[in-house]
Amino acid sequence: MSRGFNRLLDAVVRIDVREIEFTDGAKRITGGVGSGVIISNDGLVLTNAHVVSPQAVEISVTLASLERVNAKLVGWDHWTDLALLRIDLDAVKRRKLAFATADFGDSDDLFVGQTVFAVGTPHGLTRTVTRGIISNNNRYFEDSRGVNGYETGAFNTWLQTDAAINPGNSGGPLVTEDGKVVGINSRGYVGADNLMVRDGKDVRAWIAFGFGFIHGFGFANVLREMDLPRTALGWSLFSFNLGVEIGQLLVVVIVASVLGVVRAWSEVAGRRLAVAGSIAVIVAGTFWFIQRVFFAGGLA
Repeated sequence: MSRGFNRLLDAVVRIDVREIEFTDGAKRITGGVGSGVIISNDGLVLTNAHVVSPQAVEISVTLASLERVNAKLVGWDHWTDLALLRIDLDAVKRRKLAFATADFGDSDDLFVGQTVFAVGTPHGLTRTVTRGIISNNNRYFEDSRGVNGYETGAFNTWLQTDAAINPGNSGGPLVTEDGKVVGINSRGYVGADNLMVRDGKDVRAWIAFGFGFIHGFGFANVLREMDLPRTALGWSLFSFNLGVEIGQLLVVVIVASVLGVVRAWSEVAGRRLAVAGSIAVIVAGTFWFIQRVFFAGGLA
């Protein structure tokens, strides 16, 4: 293996989670195991949203050294099935532990038939590596209740691979032969070997958005909490796909971030701001749509 691949192995972690769950009106604590990959020197860990949710009450991360440290959820988005954790750096320093960080590759450069490796914790077996190929590099896959009952995959495409994936692999990286992360292992089909992997390009974009959100409320998640926001989200993404410049979408992101702060201060004020912001986004999205279709030569 290359030096880059060995470094990647040292960045892959096991994630143990205890979450609150309500079943038939009864509250209970459930446990689960997944995978993740450390992506920054300040201890950010990238994983799946269905591995760790906002209902988590206890999160622990097992490093490559087999030392276990606590972690907190800092970002969560069901649309992309991605979540960000941050390990307890004070504990890492106090116990004189060390960890490696992974490097990102460019998923746009992947081609069908290219060799890739899935790394994770299948059935609790830490840092297991399986090999396969890219079966499809632009797969559309939508799941209406795939992430804790929430929809996912409606606004992005996925990578498909035949690398062996088992329960516990979720959240682990899909990497190239030189150890570059090009996706996050997310879903599998029962009775089939191919699975869907979050595209690495979308992963990087989501992380860039995630840093601006408060208490783990991702853009889509902030909007989902209100009554009108899903329409606003649809219009903003629709208009963006029609050719709207990124700066216009960033305005919506800023509004979502402000909404998260206000909502943390006052639920009533947050809802009022959500309604006003949603109406503004719908009007703006409609204007951009009409301008694009009727005054810019139609849909290209």
